[in-house]
Amino acid sequence: MASFQERILETIQTDFEQIKKMPADKNQRNECNILLKRIESAKKLFLADASLTAKLVDIEKKINSFKEGR
Repeated sequence: MASFQERILETIQTDFEQIKKMPADKNQRNECNILLKRIESAKKLFLADASLTAKLVDIEKKINSFKEGR
């Protein structure tokens, strides 16, 4: 069974995949911003686990890159 932190990471990844499928409009941009805020909150929960924090940072970079590229 996945830990609470791993589950948070999974939902963030899943949500990002869903956001990428949305039409490129204001709603998609807003959802990306909300997801980035969730990542910032999750980083605070993951302080003790460097590997999960690194995964969050990687997803954060992908989201920012996606936002800039559309």
